[in-house]
Amino acid sequence: MTPSSQSRALHRGFLLRLILVVLAINLVVAALALWNLDRSRERTVEQVRQTTANLAALTESNLAEVSRRVDLALGSIVDHLEHRLSEKRLTDELISRTLDTYLARMPEVDAIRASTADGSVLWGKGVDPAKPVSYADRDFFAAHRAEPGQRLIVTQPIIGRVSKKWMVAFTRSYRNADGSFAGVVSAAVPVEFFTRMLGEIKLGTQGSAVIRHVDRSLLTRYPPVDGPGGVIGEQVVSETFAKLLDSGVAQSHFHVARAPDGYERSYAFQRISGLPYVLTVGMAPRDYLDPWYDEVRVTLGLLATLALISIGGTFLIHQAWRQRMAAAAAQLESESLYRTYVETAPANSHCATRTAI
Repeated sequence: MTPSSQSRALHRGFLLRLILVVLAINLVVAALALWNLDRSRERTVEQVRQTTANLAALTESNLAEVSRRVDLALGSIVDHLEHRLSEKRLTDELISRTLDTYLARMPEVDAIRASTADGSVLWGKGVDPAKPVSYADRDFFAAHRAEPGQRLIVTQPIIGRVSKKWMVAFTRSYRNADGSFAGVVSAAVPVEFFTRMLGEIKLGTQGSAVIRHVDRSLLTRYPPVDGPGGVIGEQVVSETFAKLLDSGVAQSHFHVARAPDGYERSYAFQRISGLPYVLTVGMAPRDYLDPWYDEVRVTLGLLATLALISIGGTFLIHQAWRQRMAAAAAQLESESLYRTYVETAPANSHCATRTAI
């Protein structure tokens, strides 16, 4: 092998090793950066799960407290009516005054009304005793008549017979002195009240909160959605939500790739204590992953900078190595020429030099 070919082989070997070392360093750094980004995304998603769960639990607690207050008020009204019935001193004026008194204490309730045993609604806000509406065909009325005085029944979202507005009716029955069914007392909570409660939850620009009846009927969602997905009473839900609803679990999480408004979201699932309703609180990746995307952009920028520095460094190291090799080759050639000169010079030239000295 000639010196020239040896030099080229040495050059190629060094350049290859240099490139492999620099590439290995960049790959290791990139792998660590990607691992860190993956871990960061997992932490972000877990934080979102915790945040939505906390918000759902807080909202559920507020809704359950409303239910408890309304039920206590209905229970007190029923006790008062039954007591007066037992004394045979129950009058229209007393019933109306009692209903108005309790209504004034509950701003979340639009109206409290009471019916007779045949379902005629004769007392309460907006009632016309001369032309009474009837509860007789309502499911809750039939249930109370079958088991008078037994329990609170909360309806699906229904349109009020008096108010003509969407609302949820909290109902209890009251009994005659002999225990027989005497009628129903109903507290109407407008759907708008539940919507306002959901509107207080901070979920980002594309977040959403939804309340549904356990039969899947939509009560309300915030923000509102145009089209069938935003209609009160609609029952179209995702398969994941349906499975959670049917499973009986009190709380959980689920993810949908496309909600009725078109957004992908991660939801917390929460049953509402004391109510036949479930609450879902969701946040969109476009909101909660924004900081993570910023981190991705910064990381990619740093990796690109490292790659450019590596390329520049490789070039400079390669140039410096070539210069050193060229200098070493020049020195070797100079020494070789000198040795050749010394070995081939005439002997008397050395003597002459020595005599001159």
